[in-house]
Amino acid sequence: MKVNCDFILPKWENNLLTWSNLKEKARPSRVMPSDQKASTNAYNHFFKGFPTINKIKSVLRKNSDSITVFCRLIHSDIDFYEKYFVDEIVECIRELNDITKPSLRLLLRGYVNQFDNHTQKLNLENKTKLFKFFHEKNLIDYSQIEKIGLLKSKPVKKVVSYSIKNSTKPIETLKRCGIDINWNSTFYKLLETEFILKWLKENPLDAEQSFPTKILDHKIYYRRLNNSLLAGHQIIKNILDNESEKHDSWIKMILQFAGDPRTKEGRVYQKWWGALEKKYLITFKDLLPPSNIRLFLEAIKEFAVNNHNMNRMFPSRKVFLEGLENQNLIVYSRLFLPKEVKNFIREKYPTLDLTFICNLVIKTQREKNKSIIYLNLGELHIFEGSHAFSIRVYRQSSPKSSHFISPNCKNIEITELRNELLYNLPDLNDSNSFKAEDHNGQWKLNVIQFMREYLPEFHPKPLFTQYEWNRFGAKHFTKH
Repeated sequence: MKVNCDFILPKWENNLLTWSNLKEKARPSRVMPSDQKASTNAYNHFFKGFPTINKIKSVLRKNSDSITVFCRLIHSDIDFYEKYFVDEIVECIRELNDITKPSLRLLLRGYVNQFDNHTQKLNLENKTKLFKFFHEKNLIDYSQIEKIGLLKSKPVKKVVSYSIKNSTKPIETLKRCGIDINWNSTFYKLLETEFILKWLKENPLDAEQSFPTKILDHKIYYRRLNNSLLAGHQIIKNILDNESEKHDSWIKMILQFAGDPRTKEGRVYQKWWGALEKKYLITFKDLLPPSNIRLFLEAIKEFAVNNHNMNRMFPSRKVFLEGLENQNLIVYSRLFLPKEVKNFIREKYPTLDLTFICNLVIKTQREKNKSIIYLNLGELHIFEGSHAFSIRVYRQSSPKSSHFISPNCKNIEITELRNELLYNLPDLNDSNSFKAEDHNGQWKLNVIQFMREYLPEFHPKPLFTQYEWNRFGAKHFTKH
């Protein structure tokens, strides 16, 4: 053991002195974020107090940190944007030299996010100067901005027109200029809506497209246009005014948000079809798959060929059912068809989805091919059938009957259906709630007179053949 020798530190221990020195130098940098946060909070509080424009200009000129906070609020706070993104302040900002690029990007995006076709916020001179300022800071391509129409008084329409002409999407058109906008911004939604509406006018609709899914998923049909219409109204009009063939996806899309105009859908019907001209209802009806009534009538006609009595009664039943449908009296309908009749429908309409039809199970030869249709008229419920089936009109529907009216019921035996109609619906002895008529003599007159008590708004004449109207309809329903 050496007691009187010198003690020498190893090399690595001497290097610890360097770390100690670095630690002292790092101490000021550790407090910077806290100071910066305090400064940011102070300016945020100042701006949110909604000071005068002159005070804001004074603060912006004195401290560069205030510029960052100002630009962030322009981008994120619509009320702040509306009050302070004005010519006077923008002109002040253009004169500043110490604005960072991230702050400028927030300012640019905040401005463009609010673009529409009606209020441009800045006058044309300051708008032009601002975009040139962004160009000088290497944020955008000014010549491209001019080309796409962003400086025009209606930038939404101009950018969309340019995009369609050049086979690109508006968002891509802007990115090529150096502008990246928010997907939930006013400008983006207006561009998206305008692009779809213009595309629907100028392109054939005979092929499957992604637009129907986008319109439904983004609920674009609910967006408000500048007039009293919603985007959905204009979408319907543009599709139906388009002279090309219509792919099924467009028809299904309209049905999904606007409902079927062949039935009265209450508020949904009034919201969409009630706001459009009648010609659009007629055009759309012609594009729809066959209605339950049409399928029912075609089935009766086909299987009545060799049945004299059915052939005799067919024209009268046809006019009656079509008269109800054409007056939009039917809220809901359900078909009950046996296997042979469903096969006939399937052969005639191979692409038609028949899952909505309930299978009517028939076990006797006597009732072969019998078909039944249920019609909900709101206040009244009608069951009409082929062959010797009596038409039945009920004023109200018992809860017990709902299971076979529901689309969830896929199969029912005809005897079970008959028992439901006989025993589980309103009292058959109550003349105020039930009417049944064989298809003989004045059956239609009796049924319509019963219906008129509860549906006074419908017109009887379209439910009669001309012969029936002349014989007894006019006498009972023409006002003197």
